[in-house]
Amino acid sequence: MRYWKAFAIMALGFLLGLIAGLLIPPSLTQLILDYMRDVLRRSGLNISLSPLLLMMLIFTNNLRVSLLIIVSGILIAGPLIILFINGAVVSAAYLYASSKTSPITAFLAIFPHGVVEIPAILNIAAASTIFWLNLWRKIMNKADIDISGEVVTLLKRFALTAALLFVAAIIEAFVTPVIANIPIYNGTP
Repeated sequence: MRYWKAFAIMALGFLLGLIAGLLIPPSLTQLILDYMRDVLRRSGLNISLSPLLLMMLIFTNNLRVSLLIIVSGILIAGPLIILFINGAVVSAAYLYASSKTSPITAFLAIFPHGVVEIPAILNIAAASTIFWLNLWRKIMNKADIDISGEVVTLLKRFALTAALLFVAAIIEAFVTPVIANIPIYNGTP
């Protein structure tokens, strides 16, 4: 499978997730958000963080998701499933946020970093899918594939993803709160 074909399939999975997220009942979205807030409250984590700490948390979380996508590729459809779920969460969160603020504010809270973050995640999902497909083809003796070359390609795609996710985390922590007028910092580091 070619990279751009895999990328397009992953983008379609994310888009279908976005559409599915629009169909999630608001009461279920509220229930999920309440549960997440309760878990954070019980963990003692202060949700109002300095922008630098917030950036690092966002970046490390997105790297963790990228690694999960790579590992899930062993099931071939794993990255696609993760992207579908991620798309559903994004649109459900958008609907919830727009009901509490305005559709424009909710859009401004998602779009600036999403324009970098989503292609980064699609990149690693496509690369992971290709890697695992080729590894399975090699294991089943269906193709003579240089696995070391596949590993190098996957690592290069992961490095690109990490760089893009770092930029997205900077945007999400420092730019998004300003343009969407979202308070994130309570003055105590």
